[in-house]
Amino acid sequence: MSRIAEVLAALREERQNLLAEVSRIDRAIAALEDAAGTGPPATVATKYPKDALGRTPGPYSMFTVCEAAATYLASAGEPKTTREIAAALRAGGIRTTSEHFTDTVGKMLRKSASDFGIRHTSDRKRWFVKR
Repeated sequence: MSRIAEVLAALREERQNLLAEVSRIDRAIAALEDAAGTGPPATVATKYPKDALGRTPGPYSMFTVCEAAATYLASAGEPKTTREIAAALRAGGIRTTSEHFTDTVGKMLRKSASDFGIRHTSDRKRWFVKR
């Protein structure tokens, strides 16, 4: 491979990484604007631009489970069960290969929720974002 081809390949890879990061930031901004009730109303197609393959990713497609759960809970405004959170994350495009995604979400929340401001209700059946 020539030096030019190597540089081009490296630049293309860097561009893809940056596009993914910009897309993640755009989705986070849109989700926060939705939660705050600010910003112009947008359709899914304009709020979440298509990726390099022409797919429209969901709002949680580039988030970790806890990042997506925190964003979802902030926008929901009321405590949600693990099952409700898992369903919303799946509907929002989070990427997973888990056959038991609800269990995965529960384990991740129990392990790392406090790092994202997520807390249990007093009955420990639902989750919410501490404001």
